[in-house]
Amino acid sequence: MKFEEAYCPQFNKTYTIEDVSVIYKLDATKFVKEIKDCLYCPECKRAKLSFNNAIVPYFKTFPKSQHDENCSLRQEEMNARELIKYIDSAEGKDRAVR
Repeated sequence: MKFEEAYCPQFNKTYTIEDVSVIYKLDATKFVKEIKDCLYCPECKRAKLSFNNAIVPYFKTFPKSQHDENCSLRQEEMNARELIKYIDSAEGKDRAVR
């Protein structure tokens, strides 16, 4: 899942993707020292995020990083067998995105 914002507890601040992109481009050293390892889900503040400086920059959850159970940004993942079963269902054909 891609995020538009990330929370940084070091500064008790929520950064937008645009904020971090500017910091990354203008001062990569500051980004690495102060922000890179300090990005978390803006809602639950538990799941660690990474900044991806792609053509369209974005934040994403670190592998195996967990959101709180009640976090609306939490995303369940299916194994291959569950995914095939879901896609084959009437509901799944219309709703499957990836």
